[in-house]
Amino acid sequence: MTNDMKLGKILLEDVRRDVKKTLGDALSYRQLGEKSSTVSHFCQEKIRECNIAIDEEENDDNLMFEILRLKAQLYGCWREKHKKALDCYEKALLIDKRSNDTYYRYAVYLKYSNLKGSERVNYLLEQAIGFSDDEKLSEKYEKEMMKGETGCFIATAVYGSSSSPEVMKLRRFRDEQIQHYFFGRLFIQLYYRVSPIMAEYIKDKDLWKTFLRKKVLDRIVGRLP
Repeated sequence: MTNDMKLGKILLEDVRRDVKKTLGDALSYRQLGEKSSTVSHFCQEKIRECNIAIDEEENDDNLMFEILRLKAQLYGCWREKHKKALDCYEKALLIDKRSNDTYYRYAVYLKYSNLKGSERVNYLLEQAIGFSDDEKLSEKYEKEMMKGETGCFIATAVYGSSSSPEVMKLRRFRDEQIQHYFFGRLFIQLYYRVSPIMAEYIKDKDLWKTFLRKKVLDRIVGRLP
């Protein structure tokens, strides 16, 4: 058993090194540009090696988690393998539901592959922020969120951070209540269109932020469960 475990980890390190060398940080074939047409065989071979590593020690959750993340990247960079990439990300998060980096990688993959709407990408980025205890990483996730024009922009501008308790409470209300209704989803789409402009306008205006916090947002947050 010990030798098998070691073999699985050795294979994992070999695959990780090769993936870094060939794919870099790319999580979607669209990030590879012209190179995307030449990596299919590489991805296929490395996925085969990942499966061998899994067979060697299938009861090691840590090993399985890392292999699933690698397979998700390989499938993501291999054209026409989107469903398998999604499946790997979902299975990885079942093993570790608090992995901020996996939420981030999943969100970036969906975003660049144009597979899901902005709400799903936004949710994953928010999870990455919520589970991160690293300020620099949180800033990285927030920047990615801003690129996609999604998120609680006005609340973030008012409270100063996308990870503040008030903003997190508003997000939960959106995810657990508003988005389950037709008119709620329409409101969310409209909000994503206009809120970045408003947030940019008020970010350096303390009077506006104070007014919105005390007269609007604090009252809404106070009524939420």
